[in-house]
Amino acid sequence: MHHNELPKASLRGLVSIAVRKEKEIGTAGNKVFSMVTVTHTEVDDPVERLAKIHEATNDSKTFTNAI
Repeated sequence: MHHNELPKASLRGLVSIAVRKEKEIGTAGNKVFSMVTVTHTEVDDPVERLAKIHEATNDSKTFTNAI
């Protein structure tokens, strides 16, 4: 930010996600898991960045659900 430049590599974030089954919704307690996603901080255009984050998050969810 000091140099008014975007990072060369994207930052990655650890995101907590709920993993309760449909029948467990509304019951007490939480079940959470963490997944890694890419924040695409190297992309200047905010609309393009959001689209890339959306795609990366969906890919990470698919991978996480497979586990």
